Amino acid sequence: MGRRALGLLLTIAAGAGAAPAAHAYQLGETGLRPSSLTRAQAAIPAAQPLTGMGQNMRIVGNLPLDTAGGNPAASDLELHGNFAFIGSYTEGMVIADVSDPTRPRRVGVFSCGGGSQYDVQLSTDGNLALLTTDSSGASCLPDGKQGSMVIDVTDRARPVLKSFIETAVGSHTHTLDGRTLYINNYPTSYSKLEIYDLTDPAVPAKLSELSFGGEDSIHDSYVDHRPDGRTLLYAASIGFTDVIDVTDPRSPRILQRLADPAVTISHQAEPNPARDTLVVTDELLGGTDVPVCGQLPVRLGEGILPVIGDPTDTGAIHFYKLERDGTMLDGGKGSGKIGTFNLPAALNPTGGCTVHVLWQAPDVNRLVAAWYGRGTHVVDYQDPAAPRLLGSFIPTGANTWAAKPHRVGGRSYVFTGDIARGMDVLEFTGDGWPATAGPAEAQRAQIQGAAPAPAATPTTPSRPPTPIAQAKGGYAFKARIRVPRALRTRTATLTLTFTDVRGKVLAKQRYRGTRGRVATLRARIAARAGRYRYVVRVGDTGRVLRRGTITVTRRKAVSAAERGGRAFVCTLPRGAGRA
Repeated sequence: MGRRALGLLLTIAAGAGAAPAAHAYQLGETGLRPSSLTRAQAAIPAAQPLTGMGQNMRIVGNLPLDTAGGNPAASDLELHGNFAFIGSYTEGMVIADVSDPTRPRRVGVFSCGGGSQYDVQLSTDGNLALLTTDSSGASCLPDGKQGSMVIDVTDRARPVLKSFIETAVGSHTHTLDGRTLYINNYPTSYSKLEIYDLTDPAVPAKLSELSFGGEDSIHDSYVDHRPDGRTLLYAASIGFTDVIDVTDPRSPRILQRLADPAVTISHQAEPNPARDTLVVTDELLGGTDVPVCGQLPVRLGEGILPVIGDPTDTGAIHFYKLERDGTMLDGGKGSGKIGTFNLPAALNPTGGCTVHVLWQAPDVNRLVAAWYGRGTHVVDYQDPAAPRLLGSFIPTGANTWAAKPHRVGGRSYVFTGDIARGMDVLEFTGDGWPATAGPAEAQRAQIQGAAPAPAATPTTPSRPPTPIAQAKGGYAFKARIRVPRALRTRTATLTLTFTDVRGKVLAKQRYRGTRGRVATLRARIAARAGRYRYVVRVGDTGRVLRRGTITVTRRKAVSAAERGGRAFVCTLPRGAGRA
């Protein structure tokens, strides 16, 4: 029943060679067309009115996007420094300067409209954007091609397509985690998660795929690097909510699938900062027009809602208890459902009125959620059994797809992608949204477990790296590695490599192998306080024997050398076997 993945990689970098299972093309040879900044501007409508209704929020700015052919003006968006990256069915991806949030202005366009979805992901340094399409017709791609576009946005005015990853049914959403890309495809005709390595963005390398056997697969996903060294992928998979172990992205495995009859479409699933609660959204009927939605006093007719359960919270946010291992409480221990949050019922709403894309604060149980025709809402769920509304705003004619907080010029705003209005800029005027949230890039990095360097802006250059002495810590590394049987009769070299959470190599040590069953590797670390990954393999490129993470904690005194202000120093203790 499932279609085979085409597995075609189109690389745009001039002079790039063909990679295994990929083919390199020069620009234009196969119908791939570069983005254009000379597209007609006449179709772009005037700015939307800064009017609407709400509490503890106000609207301060708007950037209209093209809606030719009745297409959505804006879908998803991401933010970095003074720039917003906005998905658009008609335009592709619009890059806007938001240094003055009251007067956002477009500075560049990756012109590739005509497809659908246009989910945006952004690298932590803000120089690489990824854009999806899950239908044919995207103007910069060969006819009928669907998948994920990898775009160099270093020059905001001139974004450049670096490569294109084609998948059998396109990319509905994708999740970028450092240099690893998770492509989410939920149709049961394909039913697979695909994982790629973007170490070289011009030549993506497929690491693995995970089949769901013809059942619902992933609509959206979230990566959690856990303190125990494991990496979990939380996945909203339409009829299920999944927990997947991706510690080794070459060998993902499903740990849990949970079906809640009160959830019609599991749309987004994320753990809270404390990892004791899972937040799941229900996109009732895919956000299409419905006769009624919200918190209902009675059941609706059959065919709209699940047969099992009490469907009185249609299109709601659901909260579940998480176990210490990261899985959801289930089975004999109870249902695991803690509570729900929803808006009051609305009859015959304009457009969809279910919850859609949300964004969590990085260190406290608060979130911002887009609610289609019912605008944007800020929710406190410190008590998940009794969440409360902190603020909301519904712009005139709103149909809000995504809402994400971002700090600009020392003030916090909420930027939204709106199907009808383009990009709106809201300001939260109430109490409760944490000032610690910071800019969007800091929120992303904090969720992933590492503090980023401040982003460069047109008015504020990037700061130099912080000397290690300002935030240093120490760690005594020790690992007992079981030596493969084939290597026990000869001396082999083992390589220990440390990276940051984004995959950048920080240090590498080589050890003389032993002829025994177990090799003990030791190293002294002096580094900025934070979390780091390590991998032990045979030689430089051989079999991986161990992966894991370490956490460097702050210390007043660190004996290891601090050479040249380096942020990470790895030395071998006396007697360690350097190769």
